[in-house]
Amino acid sequence: MTNVSRSRRYKPQNLRLTFRLMRKSRKLLLAWLFIFMGFGLFMESLRSAIGTQSQYENATNLLLGLAFSIVIFSWCRAESLERGIDGNRGLRVWAAIFPPIGLPLYLIKTRGLKNASITSAKAVGCFIGFSAAFAITEALLYVTKT
Repeated sequence: MTNVSRSRRYKPQNLRLTFRLMRKSRKLLLAWLFIFMGFGLFMESLRSAIGTQSQYENATNLLLGLAFSIVIFSWCRAESLERGIDGNRGLRVWAAIFPPIGLPLYLIKTRGLKNASITSAKAVGCFIGFSAAFAITEALLYVTKT
């Protein structure tokens, strides 16, 4: 790769084009990341305004869980449409309501055991990364307020 192609690669219009061409399931994963980061900012703001643990923080955790379920259900639907697979709606609902069991079952049904194991490991890594983004966002906001 030459320097010219490398510099052309990161222009804003190329990034917009990349996002436009991105599969819907990938866009949903990015939305999930931004939801985690947004809730990290909100939770730390709430904690510093009200105090430590509060009823509002519990309500915010409930909202985060609801957003989490909506994104998982939407991702399962978009992913099954992209693959041309008749994704079982019941499994998508289970994946959204109880992800530790429902998501691996959905992946096994749509991909087979071997590919489902690989994808489940990636999903766990993704969740750990999103949780780290949540914690880092909270920590950065805490540091800037002190």
